[in-house]
Amino acid sequence: WRLMLVKEWRLLLRDPHIISQTLLQVLYLTPMLFLAFRSDKAAFLIVPGIVMIASMLAGNLAWLTMAAEDAPELIGVSPIPKLRLRMMKAIAAILPASPFVLIPALWWLQKDSYAALTLVVCGAGGLASAALCHLLNPRRGDRKNMRARYQENRLVNFLEALTSMGWAALAVCLHGYLAWAPLALGFCALGPTAAWFLGRAARQESI
Repeated sequence: WRLMLVKEWRLLLRDPHIISQTLLQVLYLTPMLFLAFRSDKAAFLIVPGIVMIASMLAGNLAWLTMAAEDAPELIGVSPIPKLRLRMMKAIAAILPASPFVLIPALWWLQKDSYAALTLVVCGAGGLASAALCHLLNPRRGDRKNMRARYQENRLVNFLEALTSMGWAALAVCLHGYLAWAPLALGFCALGPTAAWFLGRAARQESI
C-alpha cells in the first residue's frame, strides 16, 4: 500500500502541467471557503458547492491514477490481484481530495455541527462515487491530455458529473428539503451503477 500510494503521488507531483489542470477547479473553491470563514449562515449554499467540486477533483485524480497509468504492462504482471491494485489507486485519488472536505468541516464543527456532518457525509459519498466510476469502468487514457478524458466515453463522464451533482443536491435536501432526498439519492447512485453495467467488458479484459 505504501509503495503504491507513494508511486501514484510522485507521478502526480512530478508533472506541473498535470497539477495545474487537475487543481484548476480548486480556484473555484476559494471564494466559497472565504464565505465559509466570514458567515455563519452560508452553509446552505457553500456545502453543496464544496461537495461537487471535491467530487470532480477526485474524479480527475481517479482518471489519472487508474485510466492514465504510465506502465500498465508492468502493473499487469504484478503478483497482486488487479482489483486490489485498482482499489489502491482509487484510495490514492481520494486521499488528496479529502482535505478540501475535511478542513471546512472541522471549521464548521465549532459553529454548526449539522452542516459539518452533512459536508462529511455527502463529501465522502461524492469522493467515493467518483472513484468508483473509474474503478468499475476501467479505461485506458493518456495522462498528457486530460481533455481527452471528457471526449472519450462521454456517457460515463456525464453520469459521473450527474453523480457529483446528486451528492451536492443531497446536501441541499438535508437542510430542509428531505422530501426530495430520494430523488437526490437516485442521482448519487446513477454514476456507479452505470459504470458497473457499461464497464463489464472492460473489467473482463483487465482481469
